[in-house]
Amino acid sequence: MVLAGCSEWGGCTLSVEPGVLVEIRDAAEGTPIAATASGTVTDGSYEESLRLYDGSLTRAGADERAGTYRVQVVHPGYVPWEQTDVRVRDRGCHVDTVTLRADLQRAP
Repeated sequence: MVLAGCSEWGGCTLSVEPGVLVEIRDAAEGTPIAATASGTVTDGSYEESLRLYDGSLTRAGADERAGTYRVQVVHPGYVPWEQTDVRVRDRGCHVDTVTLRADLQRAP
């Protein structure tokens, strides 16, 4: 099936947008470390693991899901990182993606 436009979908696209993107870097050096980090997004009883997104710079989660999240990132050799009260809003067709930057500190 070929769509001539988006009018059949109310102007919406067929893309799937993440609710949360997290850019993960070493705080001291600024180097990306998302490829070897892991994390979760949590909203009440909902919990999802962050997945690699767009190469090795970011991790993503909560696809097309509005909510208020706690975002946690862990990496061996680094202090765990957390951001609370991350609000993802529904804008009709998709969610407004919230982009965070986690600058991880090396563990003592």
